[in-house]
Amino acid sequence: MENNTSINPLDNSHSKDTKNTSNSKESKPTIESLDLLNEVRSIEKNISVNKEETLNKFPVDVFPEAIQEIIKSTNECLNYPIDFIGASLLFAVSVAIGNTREIMVKKGYKSTAVLYMSIVGSPGSGKSHPLHWALKPIKQRDNISYKEYEDKKKEYDAWVGLNKKEKKNTETIEKPFWSQHLITDFTPEALSEIHKHNIRGLGVHSDELTTWINNFNRYNKGSEEQFWLSAWSLSPITVQRKTSEPINIAKPFLSVCGTIQPQVLIDLSKNRTDNGFLDRILFVYPKHIEKPYWSDSDISDEINENWNLIINNLIDIQLEQDEFFNPVSKTLLFDKQAKTLFINWVNQLTDISNASDSDYKKSIYSKIEQYGLRICLCFQMMKFACAEASDDQIDVESVESSITLMKYFTNSAFKARSKALNENPLDNLTKDKIDLYETLDDVFKTKNGVELAQTFNLSERTAKTFFNKKDLFIHNQRGVYQKKY
Repeated sequence: MENNTSINPLDNSHSKDTKNTSNSKESKPTIESLDLLNEVRSIEKNISVNKEETLNKFPVDVFPEAIQEIIKSTNECLNYPIDFIGASLLFAVSVAIGNTREIMVKKGYKSTAVLYMSIVGSPGSGKSHPLHWALKPIKQRDNISYKEYEDKKKEYDAWVGLNKKEKKNTETIEKPFWSQHLITDFTPEALSEIHKHNIRGLGVHSDELTTWINNFNRYNKGSEEQFWLSAWSLSPITVQRKTSEPINIAKPFLSVCGTIQPQVLIDLSKNRTDNGFLDRILFVYPKHIEKPYWSDSDISDEINENWNLIINNLIDIQLEQDEFFNPVSKTLLFDKQAKTLFINWVNQLTDISNASDSDYKKSIYSKIEQYGLRICLCFQMMKFACAEASDDQIDVESVESSITLMKYFTNSAFKARSKALNENPLDNLTKDKIDLYETLDDVFKTKNGVELAQTFNLSERTAKTFFNKKDLFIHNQRGVYQKKY
């Protein structure tokens, strides 16, 4: 039987008062506000958008209240950038769900919570720590299960060391295997072997995502990249081995997350733009992050305990199996309103894709559509783990949250692709103009821009010519400019 009882990590009797910020639940998007068609077209056509959209702010308010508090608290007390910790928590939820749940919007259109995610930031921007913190409850479960494995392995080794006569008088002991959720370093063959004994699913945590990518051609040229392309598509895994038995994984679940530096994106994209591999990655790519000063505030034990409860509520869900020991996922359908909203959003993406003359944009929209479904499942299960909703069906709030978050990931996908293809016009500027550009407010008046330019020894004429570069600025109205990057 499945354990569908979750503990509310934010009981109102002990929750803290929070400040009224732009991330409050009251700012939850309405159905009418989710016109993605116009929003994404504004990105492509470089027409006027408001300042917050240009900044591509990570939408904290779409998460359950308990997780919002965790994001804000780790940001305030541990200096974790909002984008990085928010995405890290999402990845941890994906791993904790595993194959226990799947989502179906219509017959023949199913998916699971599998995510490929890359956290992009410069050295010292605090990329790794949020991911380690988010995965801590899962690693603790793995540590416990490893101790149990070690104890069983000792018993097994002792039994193997018995002679034939002694074995006849003792009960046979099967070889134990470590039940785990996370892996870091592995060969392709070892990964399949581990997954065979962990059919719930695995999370691949790579501190430097380039290590994961560079291993693609390390053992068998080209074959491992194809393996990951198939795994993302949830295709069965079959491994034929010369020296041992073949492996067949009917329902793989492999989520991946790691960090990467912006400059490395160019290397990452080499020979990986045409096959759609790059577009299968959700990029977490903030506009600009400065290393903050340390805070003297300590994160509360309550925040740590709440996150442990949320993740353990998901891990404690039992995985059902069929007669062949393959995973049987509980399928979550959409309620009527949620289904209508999701299909309308998909149709809007279809219009945008059909209107685009860019193959890579079409590929991005296609993957965003599929991720929209997966993120719906993640949000519904997050709310279940926080005791805010059931895990019986996908509700409209989860779809709204997914659509809003996918807008963020869409913007980040275009930014990452631009960087990977070395299309960023900032790369062609002289240092004084780069410094000026980075110092300018996101929205500024001509007078203020000229005054700032003069501090970089740039004349008024040079500054005005610079501000009129359409690949760098949007001219919203007379005398007002907006940066694109």
